[in-house]
Amino acid sequence: MDAYDEYADMIFRHCYLRISEREQAKKVMAETFKQLWLFIARGNTVDSVKIFLFREANTLLQDVQPATALPEVLRSDSLKMLQQIAHEHRPLFLLHYVDGFSCNEICQILGGSVEDRTQHLEQLQHQFTPLTAHAS
Repeated sequence: MDAYDEYADMIFRHCYLRISEREQAKKVMAETFKQLWLFIARGNTVDSVKIFLFREANTLLQDVQPATALPEVLRSDSLKMLQQIAHEHRPLFLLHYVDGFSCNEICQILGGSVEDRTQHLEQLQHQFTPLTAHAS
């Protein structure tokens, strides 16, 4: 239960910002924690609960279609800019600038090389300097 108390809000926020649909984000968050508990119940150990949870959430989110419009509560200028980021680059952007993961941690969650992830982050930062200046 400690993992839930510590990471539930972070996982929900990440899901919500990815798909912009509150109920669906709650479902993905719940399934993420269910997968953690099942994994541990099978006798497996987890080196980093945070990395495991975000990796699982991102895997589950791959099958969820994001909402086409931002809900009213998310209609700030910065969040409108977030919609301009290509769907495939949003997880990288959110993991780094919103959730605070390093490139090494992002590679553990999403896969890929540190060099590629660093290059993509630099491209995103140049594309969205006003947004990233406030987030980092």
